[in-house]
Amino acid sequence: MEKGEVLVEKILLSLEENLMFDAAIHICRLLKLDNVLIDYYYFLKGESREVDLNKLDLNRRKKILYIKSQKEKTEMNNSLALISRSDIKENLNKGFIEFNKGNYKDAEKNFSDICNKCQGFEKVYSLTYMCICKYQMGEFVDSLRYINSALDITP
Repeated sequence: MEKGEVLVEKILLSLEENLMFDAAIHICRLLKLDNVLIDYYYFLKGESREVDLNKLDLNRRKKILYIKSQKEKTEMNNSLALISRSDIKENLNKGFIEFNKGNYKDAEKNFSDICNKCQGFEKVYSLTYMCICKYQMGEFVDSLRYINSALDITP
């Protein structure tokens, strides 16, 4: 590699480390570098571009393969999550309908059902609405109890 190529490579790696993909794309275009590098930075930026792995160096190739494997795992986990959450979604919809009608007791029951089936963020979300329902019904002590329970949960 020539000095100029080494310098360009260092600049591109620095931009990549600092997540400045648009700047890296701009430099690649200005220097009329191979389109594979441009596709690579678009891919890192989150756009779905097909990148020719054979034309990339080993480190960039490894990074793309790692990102693709993580995306596949996430998509698989999301599809599994959707299957198991249909009953929760139903209770959530019922809870909001009752809440909007002003039927806070019924809304609280629906949010309570969700609370018993969930953990983490979903449980905090349900407890928060249970707190609001109790507050609207004038049951301030129970309202505080629910919000304190929500604060104790680590998502």
